[in-house]
Amino acid sequence: MTNQHNDAAPWEEQLRQGLDTLADLGAEEPPNLADLQMLVVQVQREQRQQLLRDLSLFWLCGLTVLAVVFYLISRSPAYFVAIQGLALVGLAATGAGFLRSRKRVTE
Repeated sequence: MTNQHNDAAPWEEQLRQGLDTLADLGAEEPPNLADLQMLVVQVQREQRQQLLRDLSLFWLCGLTVLAVVFYLISRSPAYFVAIQGLALVGLAATGAGFLRSRKRVTE
């Protein structure tokens, strides 16, 4: 039997040498565990702060909308009904515009 490396074409030998060189370059050290744990704690803290900010803004907007609605109802129900009608017309117009602008895909 003959050795496969002796029968290999020159380009195969070059490819094998290049792959061996790349395999030698791939030796990496894993990152420090303490640094990774500190990074996780920092990211979790930032995410928690962002969540609290977002929830605070959401509740503030919700309370503002409720305050305006209650004010309009107590002031004059006619204003409330008029604003609800305008909101309904705006919603219908937005929906119609969305449906009209949507591209139709046919196959």
